[in-house]
Amino acid sequence: MENRTISNNKTEKKGIEILKNNFQNFLVPTKEQKIHILNLMGINRKRFIRTFDGLLLKVKTFEDIRSHKDFEFIEVKNTKKSLENFPNGFFFGFTMNEECLLRVFDNFSLVFVNTETEKFTHPIKFDEYDELIHNKRIQYQINFKK
Repeated sequence: MENRTISNNKTEKKGIEILKNNFQNFLVPTKEQKIHILNLMGINRKRFIRTFDGLLLKVKTFEDIRSHKDFEFIEVKNTKKSLENFPNGFFFGFTMNEECLLRVFDNFSLVFVNTETEKFTHPIKFDEYDELIHNKRIQYQINFKK
């Protein structure tokens, strides 16, 4: 399990690097910046701080953000798998919190990245995401008390 986690973390970092290299306005926010953005949006920071990986800035710097119109939340989903008709066939995990923000906020998007081919999608909104779904299942992740 630990090797899979390490591999997934490397894939996630590579996907984020691909976006940084292709979008000058892509920012990976610090914890403090995430808290600021969630507070600005009126979103519970304890519950949602891990629901996005980056921001696409529509202003020059993070400090210039004044409202939701100044940025776009980006949740990055990565794969190494060769997909003939990318992103069709993409398999990924998605939390209820991530889907909630995607459904509710017009400035929340998904970007799918193939870290092997370095292909990526444009930012995808809820309606397009919903149309792409072939099969969706709910899986609970359970931790027992110590």
